Amino acid sequence: MVTICELQIEAKSLGLKGYSKLKKADLIKLVDGEDRPKAKSKAKKEEPKPKPKEQLKLKLKEESKPKPKPKPKQKSPEFRSAKYENKTMNQLIKIREKIEPKLRKLMMDAGATEAEKERAKKKLKELLDAIEKKRKT
Repeated sequence: MVTICELQIEAKSLGLKGYSKLKKADLIKLVDGEDRPKAKSKAKKEEPKPKPKEQLKLKLKEESKPKPKPKPKQKSPEFRSAKYENKTMNQLIKIREKIEPKLRKLMMDAGATEAEKERAKKKLKELLDAIEKKRKT
C-alpha cells in the first residue's frame, strides 16, 4: 500500500505543482497521469504568497523616513557678538545679571549634555567679551 508521503515525493519528482493539498485518491490520479491537467489548473489558481509583515514594515519605515535637513552654517564670532553691539553698558550688565547664574548652573548640572554645557559656556563668554569690549571704548 502506498502512503500519501510517497505519492507526494513521486509528484515532486515529476515536477508537478499543487499536490500538497490533495487527498490520497487525487494524488494517485495525479501521479498516474489521469488527472494532471486538473492539478496544473489548481496550481495556476493559487495566489502568490504575500510578503512577510517584517518586509512590509521595513518598506513603510523607509518611505516614511524624513529626509535629513542640511546642517546650518556656523556663524562667525563677529556675527554672534553683533547682537550685543548696539546695547548700552547698563543693558549688558542687566543681561549678565539675568543670564549668568542660569548659564553657570547649566554648566555645572550633571544632567546636562556636553553640547548644552558647551553652548552655555559660549554664550557666557560672548556676553562677557561684549561687556569687556564696551569697557574699553
